Amino acid sequence: MLKFLVSMVKKVFSVGYPFPGDVVDTLSLKSTQSLLDADIILFMPTFSDYSNSYQAYNGKPKITESDSQRLIEDLKRWRYELKVAFEHGKTIFIFLAKFEEVYVYTGKNEVSGTGRNQKTINYVDLVNNYSFLPINLGKIISSSGSEIKISKELGVLSTYWDQFGAYSSYEVYLENSELKPLLTTKVGNKLVGTLIKKEEGTLILLPPINNTEKLTRINAYGEDVWTKKGREFGAKVEYIILGIDKALNYRQSLTPAPKWTCENTYKLATEYKITSDIEQILKEISLLEEKKKLLEIDLKEESLLRNLLFETGKPLEKAIIKALKIMGFDAEGYQDSDSEFDAIFSSKEGRFLGEAEGKDNKPINIEKLSQLERNIHEDFEREGVEDYAKGVLFGNAYRFTEIEKRSEYFTQKCSTGAIRAKVALVRTPDLFFVAKYLRENDDQMYAELCRKAIFEAEGKIVDFPELS
Repeated sequence: MLKFLVSMVKKVFSVGYPFPGDVVDTLSLKSTQSLLDADIILFMPTFSDYSNSYQAYNGKPKITESDSQRLIEDLKRWRYELKVAFEHGKTIFIFLAKFEEVYVYTGKNEVSGTGRNQKTINYVDLVNNYSFLPINLGKIISSSGSEIKISKELGVLSTYWDQFGAYSSYEVYLENSELKPLLTTKVGNKLVGTLIKKEEGTLILLPPINNTEKLTRINAYGEDVWTKKGREFGAKVEYIILGIDKALNYRQSLTPAPKWTCENTYKLATEYKITSDIEQILKEISLLEEKKKLLEIDLKEESLLRNLLFETGKPLEKAIIKALKIMGFDAEGYQDSDSEFDAIFSSKEGRFLGEAEGKDNKPINIEKLSQLERNIHEDFEREGVEDYAKGVLFGNAYRFTEIEKRSEYFTQKCSTGAIRAKVALVRTPDLFFVAKYLRENDDQMYAELCRKAIFEAEGKIVDFPELS
């Protein structure tokens, strides 16, 4: 039954709006996805996807020159996409986000003066986030509040507001608008929600669902994620939105049922059965979402090894430690008030200290080898350490280039210094294929041969045993 229900559910896109529970397809405002692929669209006009490009100008944010053209194109594209979607009969929910204004470079400039006094003047324009929309909303006033009253009969929106009104708060209200208000501010009767139904399609303007703090938690990665109740809440929002779309597109013009007709006195026994089935299905959806989240965490952990192919810094170090553990080493990063080492690892073959380096378009140079040697001495000075660790330099040179097209991983000076210091040189893509094989095969003999290869390599690139 669940499989049947899922197959019947319409496609919902949420653009710029963090849909509760992440139960629908969420798109960035920088996405080029066509809205014609969706049956129902949720859209929130916001500049949040461009906030990393902000600079200060005349007391307002200014988008960098490189991102200004992108934003101008995105404004035009979403206006067109929403217009076309509306004309093709889509149901579009617009969540009225807070009013934002930013300056953008127009691409026009003017040169004045000559010689040293020559200056280039770049012209900017002020744009607001409601320029994403294809309709004129009148005067938009930036004001927030949670006291919202129903101005007229809500009709198809009654259930939505009954369930989610308490979670909704307005961030703007509209003045001098020709739109008929359905939801207004408690005082002043300023429009904060309405419905525009035309022959082509439907636009529903609503205050966003904001008060969901208790439905999220911080996971082990420090990320804000939805709880089980949050995902159930999101599934409920989706279910009611699908119901609104169905009611709007129903061929007959139905009178919305008065609220008193929904009392238990007038409910049929079969309604209770269907309601119970729906609740059971929602629970099953919630369980599947929970399983999906756990699998996504597992997938993120498993895919960590691929960082050996292209990463640098901490992500590369974590991938190296994971690979070393797969090979049978006890491995960890080390940091105290005096020292920080990328990797300390040991096995029956010996004790090792490693440093890692990734380079965009050049080989690993002597500086990293020098740092490794200093770290080996620092490590030896630590209390409880009785022998020098064997040095291992992990290099990910030309990290954005396909593996087979990369040049030498280590400079000649680095290689010469490694011979003198008897340091093993490891190309991290080589380590990836070793770890991948061992992750997929319980081959303890091969793992031991790989550990020995690192231990025995002195001043040369580690030549791992060939895979059969």
